[in-house]
Amino acid sequence: NDLERLAATIESDDAPTWIVLTATPSSWPGYGFSGPTDLLDDRYAEVTELCGRPLYLLRGAARDTPVDPCGTG
Repeated sequence: NDLERLAATIESDDAPTWIVLTATPSSWPGYGFSGPTDLLDDRYAEVTELCGRPLYLLRGAARDTPVDPCGTG
């Protein structure tokens, strides 16, 4: 299923640099996403919001924080 693939991708060496959440992680049943964002918190840091959505950056990746195109972050 999609959440299993997401979890496997986040845990892999090919994890994406950025993740923008479009759903509340607490609505994801299991798959390592216990609590609000345990799996994300292990590898990512929330850096800002884009259009009201949390933006996570892979820990150890040096990137400038993008400008929120909606002006909400």
